[in-house]
Amino acid sequence: MVDSQELLRFLICGQLARDDIAREYGPPSQLSEEERKWRHDDLLSAFSTYLEHRVMGVGRTWQEALRDAAVAGRLGFDLPADAGEVVLAETREVLRHGAMTDWVETEDGVALLDGCW
Repeated sequence: MVDSQELLRFLICGQLARDDIAREYGPPSQLSEEERKWRHDDLLSAFSTYLEHRVMGVGRTWQEALRDAAVAGRLGFDLPADAGEVVLAETREVLRHGAMTDWVETEDGVALLDGCW
């Protein structure tokens, strides 16, 4: 059974991958059959890259995404499980001003991305 956090991760990674591929290829209806095959292959590759490497954490809010990244050990530093709103806000500001991460809002929630990919 898939838990809600894992489902959210799949939904957000899928949306990010679809957005990237739509920008690169344009509407599928304007592509040849061979181009649609390449688009499909690139979509699968983009989804895998987001899922396995780029997405550090996800959540319905940026706080949840930050906590998810901390639980997954993707921040590169420890964030206490009981960190309050002030600590979360300070950590978000540090991450926002660094060149290593990006915050992205999707229809399904928020993702903290590794900006090095």
